[in-house]
Amino acid sequence: MAKLGNLKLYISVLIPIFAHKLFPLFLKTRFFIIIIIIVCTLSHTFAQNHEFLKLKDTFLSAMKQRPSLTAYLDGRSTLVNGFKANVFGAFVGYSYARRVDLGLAYYKTAFSTPYDAVINKGTPIERTEARVVNFDYLAAKIEYTFYKTKHWEFAVPLSIGLGNGHILKMSKDTLTTNLIIAPIETGITGIYLFYDWIGISAGLTYRLNLTRWDYFNEFTAMNYTGGISIRFGTLWKHVKKGPMHWYRGCRNSCCLF
Repeated sequence: MAKLGNLKLYISVLIPIFAHKLFPLFLKTRFFIIIIIIVCTLSHTFAQNHEFLKLKDTFLSAMKQRPSLTAYLDGRSTLVNGFKANVFGAFVGYSYARRVDLGLAYYKTAFSTPYDAVINKGTPIERTEARVVNFDYLAAKIEYTFYKTKHWEFAVPLSIGLGNGHILKMSKDTLTTNLIIAPIETGITGIYLFYDWIGISAGLTYRLNLTRWDYFNEFTAMNYTGGISIRFGTLWKHVKKGPMHWYRGCRNSCCLF
């Protein structure tokens, strides 16, 4: 039976820095294919240098360890047809040797920005239509920390979900289109730990919806995060051992590398 281990709360402070100009470039399928090619090329390089085998051994070794329960909030910013939207997320599952997190995640849009969609573009009956897009889905998620030092951690998350999408069309008559979405998401996240229980983090992932390609830009987009990561399980261990232990731990941890 897994025990309660490093319960961590991930608080994401959303930072839409130049998002409206930079991230729409990645909303097309060809950029997703380019990312896949780069990853495959790097994997081939890792294999040649035996680094890939080391990653594989680390992953398999972690999965053999006794898991601990882990949970965190996973908020992020995303784009809906080029306009910013915020996404609330939560994850609960098991952590294996603090290397592999495996469990379920739930995501739901919040504070979506209305946008004008162009209907029948390039035809004599071209018109614009105000829309608001929302979605929520449950996903199976795995996250592997492939690089880990005293202060730096980099991980690759992968999730596959199923849920509902809602498109509110505000024309003469307000209509709502409901549809099934099946998003797959991956990317890279990183964190710098000031101490072993708190740090700053950032991430960039790509969400690709596998259904309803006629609404491609509504549900396929880049996601980006930046904020504070607090590991309450580790913090509580310091508190239980007393203020002097906490002070020594913080003093020993306070360096750049």
